[in-house]
Amino acid sequence: MTRVLVVDDDRSLRLAVKKALGRKGVDVVEAADGAAALEPLSRGEVDDGPVDACVLDLRMPGIDGME
Repeated sequence: MTRVLVVDDDRSLRLAVKKALGRKGVDVVEAADGAAALEPLSRGEVDDGPVDACVLDLRMPGIDGME
């Protein structure tokens, strides 16, 4: 199964993306900001498994999607 990490500080947007991707059979993992996503990504996995792609918000406080 395809796993996608969705990183966005807007909770409602994360949930909308998760719902849309879930309807296509994609396993979605969420992170509320860049810092929350970086640590597991540096190990190559999120929630004990690899991710195939990331959907990133470009403008977030702290570490943004471009970083």
